[in-house]
Amino acid sequence: MIYTFFLSFRIADSLKRKTKTLLIIVLIGGTISHTFFTLTCENILPFNKVILFLCIILTGFFMVSVIPLFFELVVECTYPAPEAITTGLLMLLGNVVLLSFFIVFMFPNMDVRYINWVMVGTIAVCVFGVSLYKEKYTRLDLDTSSSSSDESRD
Repeated sequence: MIYTFFLSFRIADSLKRKTKTLLIIVLIGGTISHTFFTLTCENILPFNKVILFLCIILTGFFMVSVIPLFFELVVECTYPAPEAITTGLLMLLGNVVLLSFFIVFMFPNMDVRYINWVMVGTIAVCVFGVSLYKEKYTRLDLDTSSSSSDESRD
């Protein structure tokens, strides 16, 4: 998973101005793989260990890849604000949402079979939300213009 995290950084770095597109592709991959996982767990699809393990690996691959891409997109979106504040707030929000998932498991008689469907729905909503986002790369434009002006001075 650590390799996936750094690989997504490298891919996003090489595909400047395509962060939104890459994020949508990764989220769709995560939605598809987690849907197959959920359908297998619910016995809608026949149980097969290979398919189940493949779905788990692919979901992990796609969901870990989302993290640096979201950070990059959020930092670009809120450019004049410092990166530390933006990423800190994103981490806080993510941990609050994660806490809500963990709290559900603390109730002894709570039926938690729906959690997989909530995950599929959440990822699908993220695809929709990211597709509505209008890209702007203010920070990247500033970095690009300053590096090209530095090169022209040399």
